[in-house]
Amino acid sequence: MRHLFKPKCLAGVAALFIGAACADAHDFWVNADSLRPEPGQTVAVQIAGGHHFPQSELILQGRLIREFTVTRHDGTTTPIALNPAGKTHESSLTIDTPGVYLLNLVIQRPQKKEPESLCRAILIPAGGDDQPGAYARNSSLEIVPGKALSQLASGDELPLELRRDGKPMATQFTVCAEKGKPQWIRSTADAPAVLQVKSGTKYLVTAIDGGQTVSLVFLAGSP
Repeated sequence: MRHLFKPKCLAGVAALFIGAACADAHDFWVNADSLRPEPGQTVAVQIAGGHHFPQSELILQGRLIREFTVTRHDGTTTPIALNPAGKTHESSLTIDTPGVYLLNLVIQRPQKKEPESLCRAILIPAGGDDQPGAYARNSSLEIVPGKALSQLASGDELPLELRRDGKPMATQFTVCAEKGKPQWIRSTADAPAVLQVKSGTKYLVTAIDGGQTVSLVFLAGSP
């Protein structure tokens, strides 16, 4: 993905490539200050990008944000208004109902017919009903975990699928634990990739298919 960000300076951009990077060049993701909020809590949500998740080093041009929405457990989807804030776009979301929340970002150039990047974060209120079936919208390109995220313990294996319009696909995932080094796992159309998780850790998972990048941020277990 090229020229989707505004570099602060050339020296700063060059510095991004020093050390083991957790994301590919110009990758973006959706994040929140808490992915296990209490019911009734208002959480800060961000659009961020860079190479060292969760630190944001790239500024996404506002004109490339086609939509930023939240999908609740009942299937209703509503837009989220954004404000530029330094190297992120920020907003807030009040957790007013139980169940799974999906934060969805679509990045698309105005002159293009298809998105270039599809980003998602899974937010599960504390004590809420956590059903893996709620992690997927079964449309477009998405990364779908195969177990209830809030129930994961350290050492558990988490199946991950890349789906297009609900159908599993073969891919290679790049997985970055928060402030950690990247690892790579593979899936096929018949078998998901398997990630061994550490409870209380936030993860960024990315994949590419047909020129489109997809990312997913989630928390394994409890904070």
